Amino acid sequence: MNNLKKLKVLVASALLSSTAVYADDCTDTSALNCGITISGNQTIDIDSSISTYRCKGINITNSSNTLTIDGDITVNSNVDSARGIMITTSPASNNVINMIGNISTISSGGAVKMHGIL
Repeated sequence: MNNLKKLKVLVASALLSSTAVYADDCTDTSALNCGITISGNQTIDIDSSISTYRCKGINITNSSNTLTIDGDITVNSNVDSARGIMITTSPASNNVINMIGNISTISSGGAVKMHGIL
């Protein structure tokens, strides 16, 4: 993800919510915060594609979010259980996802349990 995309997501987060949205470029495959994390009560508009390696494309960790993405999500992984969009809240309530694009999970090296949305 280039710096302009990172800035746009971070500015949108700052303007729309008191909680943070983070995005890394995923070149460091040991990074813990790879892709985008949405932490609750946020409205996020992403107008570009997201591509990650060995991590989630978008991780939603709390309720009451609205995500609009106009672009593709591509997750390429050689480790099991990579996801395009993952909602880790239980119960996952009041999350709205509007997407124009495709979600692709690409297994390399025999990775299994790849999910577009989980």
